[in-house]
Amino acid sequence: MRKLVRSIVYEGEKVKGSRFIASLFPLQNEEHKKIHLQEIKQIHPKACHHCYAFRLQNGKARSSDDGEPTGSAGLPILRRIESFDAFDILLVVTRYFGGVKLGIGGLVRAYGTAAKSVLSRGEFITSLKKVQMRIESSYSDSNIVKSVLRTVEDAKPRVQYGEQVFFQISLPVTDCQKVKDSLKDRSSGRIKVVLL
Repeated sequence: MRKLVRSIVYEGEKVKGSRFIASLFPLQNEEHKKIHLQEIKQIHPKACHHCYAFRLQNGKARSSDDGEPTGSAGLPILRRIESFDAFDILLVVTRYFGGVKLGIGGLVRAYGTAAKSVLSRGEFITSLKKVQMRIESSYSDSNIVKSVLRTVEDAKPRVQYGEQVFFQISLPVTDCQKVKDSLKDRSSGRIKVVLL
């Protein structure tokens, strides 16, 4: 999955007189979407439409046609985000109407092309999806847990001591099964692992 590093604006080609301006923003949560949309509307107060889509790592994704025919703008933008495997991102395509109607097919192409153009110019980092894991062990088995977690890069568990020792850690999905299997094998199944 790819995560956007910084915002970018790209002014695409004119389509039958209409201008399509694509803006890409890193997005921490859905509330920040409103801030970015308000900013775009202030920059382009005379634009006819501000169609958008966003996608968050938690799985939430939405799109808006902002007055364009249903499915002709927001959905093509969202599909481009998904095909680019990007997340925590808001993509807004602003349209200045050029006097010629494009039809639904023309709108789908124009909004999709603007979205693809700005995505291809964005600066992204590759990010691995992480899962939360809770590990429960006896005091005698806690050294096994520590030893296994040392094999995972940047593993920084939170540890709680009570009747048992509890480790809570965020791990890349790619390391999750390896850690579970290793803990099971080395403790003969005594160490409990729960995915949160």
